[in-house]
Amino acid sequence: MNQKIFLCENSTEGIFTGVYCAWESRHPKEFIKLSVNAEGNYELFSEYINVTTDFEKASKVARTIERRFGAEVYANIYEAACSNGADKAEVIFRTINAGLASNNPRKLMENLQDKNICRVFELSRAVGNESHHLLGFVRFRELKNKVLCSVIEPKNDVVALIAPHFADRLPMENWLIYDKGRKLAAVHEGRGTWGIIKSDGLILQSLEQISEEEKAMEELWKGFCSSISIKERENLNLQKQNLPLRFQKDMVEFQK
Repeated sequence: MNQKIFLCENSTEGIFTGVYCAWESRHPKEFIKLSVNAEGNYELFSEYINVTTDFEKASKVARTIERRFGAEVYANIYEAACSNGADKAEVIFRTINAGLASNNPRKLMENLQDKNICRVFELSRAVGNESHHLLGFVRFRELKNKVLCSVIEPKNDVVALIAPHFADRLPMENWLIYDKGRKLAAVHEGRGTWGIIKSDGLILQSLEQISEEEKAMEELWKGFCSSISIKERENLNLQKQNLPLRFQKDMVEFQK
């Protein structure tokens, strides 16, 4: 029997839509593969199916996972879908199917002997760790229009995961967190809610037009960090361990 390969959009909704389409096809699951990337070398005797992201279908899959597996397992699968793992769509599909066949799906993530479940757990943990780091490392700058802006370059798609934290901490402010690599932004309106927008048309230079008050505060902050630093006790290796270099380039205190 020929294999069917579903090519999904590289997003949580895209992957969940791919899962729905795979189920809908009623093709034997052992002859189904999901991928978020176009195959570099096409496999023989395989049918390639481009999946158009459908938010209604994705929502149905999400509701099924949360209802059958519980909120904790759903969170693991959702975080894995936010990762940069090239194999994430395939292992998520296999993990969901394993959960549906399990007698105790709410304990699904404890079955780490299953290579697909183990891989989902690894991807979820990587995304969770990066999100946790960014909660402390994100730095906002006030633009000339008084909007608070932060530009980040995370490995994983974590903007939607960290936005609720800042919406809770800065409920009265207009702010945005811009993922430079993915061209996505979490945008929050003061006294309102937040949402995710595709920002292909966003001009990065406009995010660098900071206010005069911000410039003054940045100089004061750099001076403070410099004054409390004890040169003789500097430990750059420990600093890199606790604060990776890829975060430092987006932090005011490390800018010249």
